[in-house]
Amino acid sequence: MSFYPPVFIDDNVVIENSVVGPHVSVGIGTKITDCRLSNSIVQKDCTVNGAVLKDSLLGNFVNFEGKSACVDLGDYSTI
Repeated sequence: MSFYPPVFIDDNVVIENSVVGPHVSVGIGTKITDCRLSNSIVQKDCTVNGAVLKDSLLGNFVNFEGKSACVDLGDYSTI
């Protein structure tokens, strides 16, 4: 796992085998696995797996898996 500041990682966040930053904020209770995130906001209680996200915003309780994307997803979305 690698971090490139500036990043904000809230409490109870699990990050495994991922690169996070720069300019990333991750909300409480989120799990990020096998990902690359940059210039993005991931809000609380999300699950992000196998994704490459840039210039993205994921709302609360989002499940996002296996895509390279620039996305804006609202609360409770699943992709």
